[in-house]
Amino acid sequence: MIKRILRKLVEAVLSAFMLGIMMAVIYYQPPQEGYPEAPDFEGIFQLVFMVSIFIFIIGGIPASILIESIMRSINFRYRAFAYLLHPALYIFAGLLAGVLFALLIGIDLDGRIIIVPSLIGGACFYAVSLGMGTVIKIFKEQGHEE
Repeated sequence: MIKRILRKLVEAVLSAFMLGIMMAVIYYQPPQEGYPEAPDFEGIFQLVFMVSIFIFIIGGIPASILIESIMRSINFRYRAFAYLLHPALYIFAGLLAGVLFALLIGIDLDGRIIIVPSLIGGACFYAVSLGMGTVIKIFKEQGHEE
């Protein structure tokens, strides 16, 4: 159980890092005359990383554990349904966590500020979770070969 929570904690940090980079790439604007206060790449990354790491730890880890248990308990007749449902659940959980966070702190539900990053954040958590599973599997296989 401790290994599982520690793994999810690492996934949350990596997901926040990945989301921070993606949002900085999406929202970065080069400096313009007449608009000197435009946020730079590092500023966007730091803001998104600090906010999203909090959301991923508080909401993402429990949601991820719940999604994984749901996926294990469902007996899919066709494997393709599992491949469609799994990322959809993560993306929905990201949207739900972002909306709840926005409502909690009183931010308007603007699509550019809350909805899009929440959807991308859910997809990031899914991608990192999938990647961590693959990396762990590879390390276990290499450990048994030696």
